[in-house]
Amino acid sequence: TTYKNPNTFSYDPSSLYEHQMGLNWNEIKSRALLFSKTWADACNEDSQAKPFWIDFFEIFGITNKRVATFELNVKKLGDAQGFVDLFWPRSTSCRLPQ
Repeated sequence: TTYKNPNTFSYDPSSLYEHQMGLNWNEIKSRALLFSKTWADACNEDSQAKPFWIDFFEIFGITNKRVATFELNVKKLGDAQGFVDLFWPRSTSCRLPQ
C-alpha cells in the first residue's frame, strides 16, 4: 500500500496477492504461464473440466476445496435441471465452452 498524500490512495496489486496467498506476483505469473502451456491443447471438456479448474486455482496457491463446488445441480429456465462445471460462491458460476 502506498500513500501519496492525505487526499489520494493507491495500491500495488502484487502486495495484495502476496498477503492473501503467500505467493509473490512473479510466482503467480510463472504459474500462469505454465498453466497456459499445459492446457493449450485441451480438447475434451467432459474429462478435463475438473483437472483444469484444480490447476487454475493452483496458479494462486489455493485449493479448489476452499472456494468451489464441482458439478453443482441448478434449475434452468422452464424447470429443467442442469449443472455448472464449477460454482465459486461470491464470485461466479463457471461453465467451460463445449
